[in-house]
Amino acid sequence: MGEKKKSKKKGCLASFCVIVVLFIVLIAVAAQSDNNDTSSESSSEDESSTVNSEESKDDERVLYEDDNFKISYIDITDPNSGLTMYIMNLKLENKSENSVLISLEETYINDTQVQFLGGNLSFDGTLPDKKSICSFSFGYDKLGIKSIEDIKNIEFKIKLTDTDFSEVYLETDTIKIAL
Repeated sequence: MGEKKKSKKKGCLASFCVIVVLFIVLIAVAAQSDNNDTSSESSSEDESSTVNSEESKDDERVLYEDDNFKISYIDITDPNSGLTMYIMNLKLENKSENSVLISLEETYINDTQVQFLGGNLSFDGTLPDKKSICSFSFGYDKLGIKSIEDIKNIEFKIKLTDTDFSEVYLETDTIKIAL
């Protein structure tokens, strides 16, 4: 009888965690709808590319581009949800013949590793010849950040896979965004 209660509690906890993650992703998607800026700039592709956004945090900047994919940084926003999180928006243009999922790896804010949640996982990837705005949320409670202006740099690698994660289409070198 005690094992059934423990199993039921674990199931409830897992369900609660899934609901929390879905809530965060929904907030991220809602917040990104306010951002429709489509201007772009190019950055070089080298061992570690850096993108500066000193002029305006709302300018779209190309982080990676080849014949199949173009990925641009749009902005970082505060969803004003009461949660201690910000949302980074990237635009993925899929010129390939495959649906792709985007994820971020080795992610850092101000040289402190953080976990980004989101991307385009909630809608089964970006279809061939389509674009998507991919919102990634991250918590800042323990980073000593009081406002978006406290974020000096963001660092990550981008990974594009097929929709069941079995094939990797792209893994970038480290991308650094200076704010």
